[in-house]
Amino acid sequence: MDRMNLSQKILIWTCLIFLAVVVAARMYLSRTPSPQEESEPASLPAQEALSGGIEQDFFAEARLERDRVRSRRIELLEEISHSQESTQESRTRAEQDLASLTSRMEKEARVESLLRAKGFKDALVYINDNSCDVIVATSGLTAAVASQIGDIVSRVAGIPLDRISIIEHKS
Repeated sequence: MDRMNLSQKILIWTCLIFLAVVVAARMYLSRTPSPQEESEPASLPAQEALSGGIEQDFFAEARLERDRVRSRRIELLEEISHSQESTQESRTRAEQDLASLTSRMEKEARVESLLRAKGFKDALVYINDNSCDVIVATSGLTAAVASQIGDIVSRVAGIPLDRISIIEHKS
């Protein structure tokens, strides 16, 4: 019982990394402006372009981090599934995890595309086994818009509405 097999270790590390990314994203989104930021004059067009760049950087960086973590997880799962040293049970579990991960990635990409098609500047979706976190770039999130987002996620990913968390990233 003291020894965990490789697939259990991978699962634990993946969950910890995912949790760290979600916490970092929520901390970033909930940060309060400094007194200096509050007292600055209204944005000039150049400043608006820069703030758009910052917004894009957030989504681009979050996507890169998500893809980096997943690429590493895919590599580890493929190593397990192709290793002769792994038990048949471990190989089967790795193949199932790989199929599940691939399915989640496809659903996330589809939801993100549909949200951009709905008019959102950008969106980032994290689908878990039984829940989903959605970060959308918007200047105001109404209940009706949140309901539309929830409907899209529920339809595409098959996740109940009460298990969907929508986070507004102010644009």
